Amino acid sequence: MKVPRSHLTDQSGVAAVSKMVTEKLRWLFREQRPDYGVDAQVETVDVRKATGKLLGLQIKSGESFFLERTADYITFRGEKEHLEYWLNHKLPILVVLYDPTTDTAYWEQVTEDKAVDIFPADRDRK
Repeated sequence: MKVPRSHLTDQSGVAAVSKMVTEKLRWLFREQRPDYGVDAQVETVDVRKATGKLLGLQIKSGESFFLERTADYITFRGEKEHLEYWLNHKLPILVVLYDPTTDTAYWEQVTEDKAVDIFPADRDRK
């Protein structure tokens, strides 16, 4: 059976972010299976005590997510359906972009003010 390369890239990104969360932050990482727009939940830990404070993570891995990059920011383009799901989620959702070439993860909380609709409803699409 063929395994798509994207599946392996996705899984390696989730594994790398899990390792970063548990080893560097010393927080709890819980992968979601199956995932529907949220790959994992993270629970913060304060002095070895679970806090009950949760974050949802949507992890994107691979070089393709870093094509629109400047010294100041990385542009992530997603589907409006996912944005609406994340904005309506009970947990704060972070999009995490994992760069396997540098073993680095970048994150930003999903909020309305950070999302830009490149096709506003009032724009003429001719």
